[in-house]
Amino acid sequence: MENKNFYQKLIVALADQGFQIDEEIYNELIVKFDSNQVSNKTLKSIVNVANFFNPTTANFDYPKFIKHIREMTAIRNRFLVMYKFVLSQPNILGFVDADNLSNNECVRLAQDFDEKLLNFREHTASFGMGGSGGVLGIIVFVYSNSSNSKSFMNTSMATCKITHFWKQTNLVPWIIDIQGQQISKHSGIPIIIDSILNVSKLKSAIY
Repeated sequence: MENKNFYQKLIVALADQGFQIDEEIYNELIVKFDSNQVSNKTLKSIVNVANFFNPTTANFDYPKFIKHIREMTAIRNRFLVMYKFVLSQPNILGFVDADNLSNNECVRLAQDFDEKLLNFREHTASFGMGGSGGVLGIIVFVYSNSSNSKSFMNTSMATCKITHFWKQTNLVPWIIDIQGQQISKHSGIPIIIDSILNVSKLKSAIY
């Protein structure tokens, strides 16, 4: 994983906003990151599987939910995945190092991510009368070079926004430009409210 120090700050910043990370993914990160005492302590502080909030019903299938999270992480071995429930609806964040990817490869990754996102429909809350909540996915392309991020933004970013109206899933693309210290969100709906992800707070924490 490139930009190790950046990702450590990113994970901790997201944990401060209530996002969680699977324990298996955490263990892999310890290997990828510098295994000094500070890094281990910082990362381990955000893993709290024992206190996982039951987001839907008493029958919520946590092992199956984590299975689906790990399947997303395994997409071409490229994704770091974190998650958060807001009003019992899953919000899935996927980060990918995009520096060495073509714009077309980024689009294909978004399509793969969207396909896996559909699995999370079964983990949403039911509201009676057969209704259920939706699923939000945010795929974040991380660039260390501003020119690459601008190229993707201008040519392919919009293609990575995928909505399944009747299935109530939305995938939206974001960009993190490390060099330019910018976070670029998708345009239009759905609107990402601060209770899901406070972008200003995230930007202050990672830059």
